Amino acid sequence: MKKQCILLTACLFSFVISFAQSAKSETKKTPFQIGILGGVGFPVGLFGSTNSTKYQDAGFAKPGLSLNLNGAYHFTDAFGITASAIYSRFNIDNDAANRIFNGATEIGEVSIDHWQYWGLMVGPMGTIKLNEDLFLDLKLIAGYASANAPTLKFQIEEIPDLSINTTDKWKDAFVFQVGTDLRFNVDKNLFIMANVDYNFMKPKWKYVLANNGNGATNFTIDQQMGVLDVNFGVGLNF
Repeated sequence: MKKQCILLTACLFSFVISFAQSAKSETKKTPFQIGILGGVGFPVGLFGSTNSTKYQDAGFAKPGLSLNLNGAYHFTDAFGITASAIYSRFNIDNDAANRIFNGATEIGEVSIDHWQYWGLMVGPMGTIKLNEDLFLDLKLIAGYASANAPTLKFQIEEIPDLSINTTDKWKDAFVFQVGTDLRFNVDKNLFIMANVDYNFMKPKWKYVLANNGNGATNFTIDQQMGVLDVNFGVGLNF
């Protein structure tokens, strides 16, 4: 999976470079842009679910940190390409997890640490000019991500050292993003911006249920990770 994701990202970058070279002679060259943003990632769908009827698929993720480094190049005033490097981290709603797991399975107290992931994406971007200094970017990008699964620990009086751990903490996945950027040019080179992006990936982990070293059970978990990022930051035109 890792090789396929990296190959897909490389192909997307190759397409972008080829298109840029062919467009140079036909369109007016506009500045490159680079920006750095930070904000909050809001888990949506099953990733943030605490639904007791679907607890096996729930991620119990709480709103967390979202960081984004992105760059863009406009072939024309209305069309270009953009690339993003993202990182997010989410704590777990352990109170909800304990209420649901204990109600459904009576397994005792549950402790789950966190989710996190990083990714690299590239794709097309359209731009709407709202006035001389204000622009709205619309983007659809995709690429490679690596997600970190949480460790689950159970504290049962009769079995004090029962735990569930993943054998491959970081797992490769295909990720796509649909988003918007709102940019305001403070001057020729500096702009401030805000974005709202939706990211989605579905990594699969292999887990091991261990009991005091006396035995182990292997199983897999597919986690749908949908996140709505709301970020603010600054950037440069050059």
